[in-house]
Amino acid sequence: MKHMFLHEKYYLYSGFVTEKHFSLLIEISTIRSDKIRKALSEYFVNGESRSNVCDKYNVAQSCLSVKIKDLQRLSKFVYELQPFY
Repeated sequence: MKHMFLHEKYYLYSGFVTEKHFSLLIEISTIRSDKIRKALSEYFVNGESRSNVCDKYNVAQSCLSVKIKDLQRLSKFVYELQPFY
């Protein structure tokens, strides 16, 4: 599992995002779909696989991948804002 943590500090790892962190990011995101939000929460907070959450919430894997990338970008953006606060 060591090799997994090669990304920057802002990178969101599946299963390693706290519920509070996820809630704050999702609140300032443009993601409004309840089922996408739930699927993302299961993925980032609970560490469920993409295929499982897609099946559970009836979400296309391509759509989930796009939203995961969107949330990763938002996390990076927020991280880069830190020096100004």
